[in-house]
Amino acid sequence: MRNPFRRKNKPYAMQNTVNPPKKPIVQLLLAILTVVVVFFIYSLLQGIGLINKTQPTLFTMISTILIVLFFVLVYWWVNKRQRNISSVQPASPSKGIKIAVTSTVVILILQIILGNIQNLILGETDVSANQKAIEDMIQNPDTFLFIVVSTLIAAPLMEELLFRRILIGKVPPIKTKMFYFRVVLAIITFAGMHVITELVNGINLEGLFAIGTFLIISSIITFVYVRTGSIWYSMLAHFLNNSVAVIGMLT
Repeated sequence: MRNPFRRKNKPYAMQNTVNPPKKPIVQLLLAILTVVVVFFIYSLLQGIGLINKTQPTLFTMISTILIVLFFVLVYWWVNKRQRNISSVQPASPSKGIKIAVTSTVVILILQIILGNIQNLILGETDVSANQKAIEDMIQNPDTFLFIVVSTLIAAPLMEELLFRRILIGKVPPIKTKMFYFRVVLAIITFAGMHVITELVNGINLEGLFAIGTFLIISSIITFVYVRTGSIWYSMLAHFLNNSVAVIGMLT
């Protein structure tokens, strides 16, 4: 006797309703366009915290809330778009945290070595334009809270989402040439964003050291993402690196 409660098997055509994957070049162009749009909106939201110098706390709260909401929305959209893409199993919390902390220490050591080489060649030089702008805002009571919140919370969230999760995409079990191309592109664009002033004003020897510093940071944080297969551990490494930088500026 036939079981009336038995679920019928769906036809093969109905079982495979996932849209066929786009061509790699189309996926890359879509990722680049998404990064540009998201970064533009993110920059506008950050600017809210600097509009009115007479109410820095209020505008800091507003901009922070908007950035967090925007992050949640974009993260949901990215996860939805990449839902059917296979990826490696994320590292365990103990392993992921260990890799993130170790990578932060490596970044600090390499920065110290590069800084000493720069001092030997060029003598005492100014910091990069990006760091100088952050230091000026930290020293300003009207923008102190905003820049600390932006550096320690907003930057690790949004920049990792932009340059790792969107531009690189999920870490696949089998690495392709296109995947490694996206990794290199993410490293270069992340570093370029932080030294845009040096690139616009013309690259000199001092500017090359600034570019080298951010290439080190970008490469190691990207390594954390690829090695752990999770954006949360690259966010942790980014947060720890920025925390060390902020503490150094404050002290």
